[in-house]
Amino acid sequence: MKAAIYALACVGAFVMTLCLAGALGVGHFRLYYGLTPVEFCAAGYGT
Repeated sequence: MKAAIYALACVGAFVMTLCLAGALGVGHFRLYYGLTPVEFCAAGYGT
């Protein structure tokens, strides 16, 4: 169940990342949030 939640969160985060990165620029996105949702997701899978 936990894996399914992570999978859904990753898909949502990935779509948001594409939208925000396109709107703000990847550099700005990383500057404001430190980690992109994709990186945050990868960290979640790693724990």
